[in-house]
Amino acid sequence: MCGIAGRLNFDREHHVDPHALRAMCDMMRHRGPDDEGRYCEEAIGLGMRRLNIIDLDTGQQPIWNEDGSVVVVYNGEIYNYRELRRDLLARGHRFRTQSDTEVIVHLYEERGEDFLQDLNGMYAIALWDCRTETLILARDRFGEKPLHYQLTDHGIAFASEMKSILCTLDARPDFDLEAVYQYFLLHYIPAPLTIYQGIRKLLPGHYLRCAKGRVQEIKYWDFTYEPDRQHGEAYFAEGVRALLEDAVRLRLVSDVPLGAFLSGGIDSSIVVGLMSRLMDHPVQTFSIGFEEAGHDESAFAQQAATAFGADHHAQVVKASAMDLLHRLVWHCDEPFADSSALPTFLLSEMTRRGVTVALSGDGGDELFGGYERYDRILRRRKWSRLPAALRRQLAKVGQRLPRHARGKAFLQSLALDDYPFFCLGLQPQEVSEFLSADVLAPDGTAAMDPYRFASAYELPEQGRDRLAPFLYFDAKVYLPEDILVKVDRMSMAHGLETRQPFLDHRLVEFVARMPSALKVRRTARGYETKYLLKKAFRDLLPPVTRQRRKHGFTLPVDHWFRHELRDMVHDLLAPSHLQSLGLFEPKAVSRLVNEHVEERRNHKETLWALVVFVLWHQHQDPWPMTAVTRRET
Repeated sequence: MCGIAGRLNFDREHHVDPHALRAMCDMMRHRGPDDEGRYCEEAIGLGMRRLNIIDLDTGQQPIWNEDGSVVVVYNGEIYNYRELRRDLLARGHRFRTQSDTEVIVHLYEERGEDFLQDLNGMYAIALWDCRTETLILARDRFGEKPLHYQLTDHGIAFASEMKSILCTLDARPDFDLEAVYQYFLLHYIPAPLTIYQGIRKLLPGHYLRCAKGRVQEIKYWDFTYEPDRQHGEAYFAEGVRALLEDAVRLRLVSDVPLGAFLSGGIDSSIVVGLMSRLMDHPVQTFSIGFEEAGHDESAFAQQAATAFGADHHAQVVKASAMDLLHRLVWHCDEPFADSSALPTFLLSEMTRRGVTVALSGDGGDELFGGYERYDRILRRRKWSRLPAALRRQLAKVGQRLPRHARGKAFLQSLALDDYPFFCLGLQPQEVSEFLSADVLAPDGTAAMDPYRFASAYELPEQGRDRLAPFLYFDAKVYLPEDILVKVDRMSMAHGLETRQPFLDHRLVEFVARMPSALKVRRTARGYETKYLLKKAFRDLLPPVTRQRRKHGFTLPVDHWFRHELRDMVHDLLAPSHLQSLGLFEPKAVSRLVNEHVEERRNHKETLWALVVFVLWHQHQDPWPMTAVTRRET
């Protein structure tokens, strides 16, 4: 695990500045505190910061092939590297180390650009082929590891984190106004956009081929939902169990202490349960709790830990933790409004004091239909037959109900079509109330399409498998752009590596063949989420874990913004601050703040997104950003 950075100049006579390359790497010292390495040869430069996990003594990067014609730096882990190494040795390749990194260069020699098909892991790879003068930049199938790039007429710069590109620029790039708009709709900025014009994220499952002044983006992996109706529950349960157990086994390979995040939910409990069976000593587990009972899962985490004989560690988050928010926005590089980033930051900090690697249950909800919104989508089917005018009237009734009234969110959703209701954090009409006209219609002619990025991943309903399009969107957009961004940035802020067994591509491809009716099952009382997953691990999960409803990993920000953090919200969102940005309507934002504080409406999501954006913007000054002046302290 590490951070990588580099540059390729298209003019061979324009050499890469080794001091600039070092500055790019220094900006990511937190990702790799143990070691550094660089390769700088005329117009190409590759650099990295390393967190030692495997082959501590000889696994330094960059790594070359036998004749020095192929060189690589990479961030991540290749879980099947031992199997690949054995095969490459049998084919005559000679290895100098025991590291997974060296497998990449030899596999590229053997397979060319198809080498990515053989990797089982998480990775961002930069590989330079001296013979063909070709740079390959690749990102893993789900985007567990980040990779940003800036393409100009003169060359391409790339880095794990955007700050490593920004530190080489003389002036801050302009905001990408479409990214600003999408941020407030989704609460994250979807790839390939970033907050800055001209800097992009490489899409998961893609790679860039950079050669002779030409850059091509190529998709090397995807998956589709093609339900296999020839097999029943037993077949899928057996397959899921075998594949997930093997995924956990592969992710236990480490030369440093290893543990797990444990919330007490189904996914993390399954991972810890399998670890406890595969390891010869108690699993080190870690969890976060809250003082507010409605948000606290610590008791469930402790019960699961006791059932598995784990050595459990817990910490309680208080409102004073908001003092850390400035550190979070620095690590995220761009506005990111998932409030669970804060407890994830604290969880990672606590975990790193005990271990260097932690397994997590991320991906289980997206694969197996774990979110309550899937239940709401299915229940909406019979209501969607009602005339649109009647559904709008019912939505207005829901809007007038008290804040915690049962059915309020469901009634409000009836006025929306399924897809935008499902994928957006805020609806376009809500965002248009507080964003300035310059953002909504930057060219002065037509407003932006709020569904452009969501619709790019929209699948047609496949027969009666109604949930497939929504599961696909979550796996392709919400998971990599929200969940995995949060986990990577918050864990790497502390030099902690996280591994996600549910994202083993063999398991994903198998589960994609499973009919959605086995994921979210209709019952007499509604719909049961994760039906097949719970069935597959019924003997492993404690009854209390198996029977409880999903509990989100969220902060009690609605309460905090009305009490402990009320003054902070008023200060950050004061009209004087917002006016200077030129992106917002200050009067509209003040109305949102007042309505929330006075408990007339609950605007916690909108206010959190605004608070994060303003704090992030404060971190952009002064410029230029340098490794000396901008490194987090």
